[in-house]
Amino acid sequence: MIPGSVTPKDHAGTTRRFVFLDGLRGVAALAVLGHHLYTNSELQEPLSHVFPRWIAYLLTEGARGVQIFFVLSGFVIAYSCRNLWVTPRSAANFALRRQIRLDPAYWICLALAAVNLWGAVIVHPGAPVPAPTLGELLSNVFYLQGFFHHRDILLVAWTLRYEVQFYLVFIVLLCITQRLRQIPHLACLDGTIASVLLFSVWASLALRLHMGYSEPPLFIYNWYLFGLGALAWYSFNKQMRPAVFWATAAATLVCGIWMRYEQMIVGDATAVIIFVVGQAGLLSKWSGGRVIQYLGRTSYSLYLIHIEVAMRVLKIGIHLTGMAKAPAFVWFILGGAASFGAAHLLYIFVERPTMRVASRLKSKTHASTSTEMPPLTATLAVPQS
Repeated sequence: MIPGSVTPKDHAGTTRRFVFLDGLRGVAALAVLGHHLYTNSELQEPLSHVFPRWIAYLLTEGARGVQIFFVLSGFVIAYSCRNLWVTPRSAANFALRRQIRLDPAYWICLALAAVNLWGAVIVHPGAPVPAPTLGELLSNVFYLQGFFHHRDILLVAWTLRYEVQFYLVFIVLLCITQRLRQIPHLACLDGTIASVLLFSVWASLALRLHMGYSEPPLFIYNWYLFGLGALAWYSFNKQMRPAVFWATAAATLVCGIWMRYEQMIVGDATAVIIFVVGQAGLLSKWSGGRVIQYLGRTSYSLYLIHIEVAMRVLKIGIHLTGMAKAPAFVWFILGGAASFGAAHLLYIFVERPTMRVASRLKSKTHASTSTEMPPLTATLAVPQS
């Protein structure tokens, strides 16, 4: 998932946020938390007798919050780079700022997960899950575990692998299409990046249909989710005809229904909702309230740390009260509360300071050299990252 949101400025220079995207992010993070609290523990059996069927269904399907994150990433990155003229310096600055936002909080949670695994092996030498090796740890640190066929030490890290690949490939595509526009006979291709993304979304859909439900290490099989978010921005920003976006969204929906692939349907619906709300001019108005906005701000921290914290709480609960129904519900609530508390601390002491560092790096870059592309269809100022 991508941390943070976009903060455009209106024509008077007043800073405002796309609070609707923050709200979506908050809902997605809450859904993932509920999913793991319910499905990743032996307490699922007693909890299934406590919750009504519809709540149990929503908790089970909360994993679909990941697809919402991917679509949001596509929209936000496309928006954030809309004025960026890609040079080695601007690309390096962009990558550095992204990783400053991603890495510190991730590395802390990765270390926590590794310590938990090592501790489990020490306490229970015959534990079914082995302690991570140095090679596994290093590959996880640099988001390369999929390429080396290593496990995700932090269970939610598989999405971060895709996020990093998304960012890098998008910047490369943006650079190539910008250079194509400098060729005299191709200078009229203002929407080249949108066209390339459109083609790549269709290619990704075809690969997903071919691969089915497997999750290979390469991003391309989930690229259509990222691409749908980016296409929603390019349609909203008039760099692509809305009819093309709607046709792509309709094709994605048909594929999702045909495959009975809920991830595809949820991702498609997310992109459509963002586009429709954007067209209605409500991205900066529909917030969902203070609670949802708080969840949106802390969603990255919550996403990273909830597995390690919540699972420890639930294991304590099983040890103390067994599989009794009423205590299971209490431990469910306590696991969620502990996750929120840990996420708040991670946000305050790690994520928020890294946001300030990334913002200063961007300010210095803009002060020393221009990284903005010639204005074409962009209508808003470059946002804070």
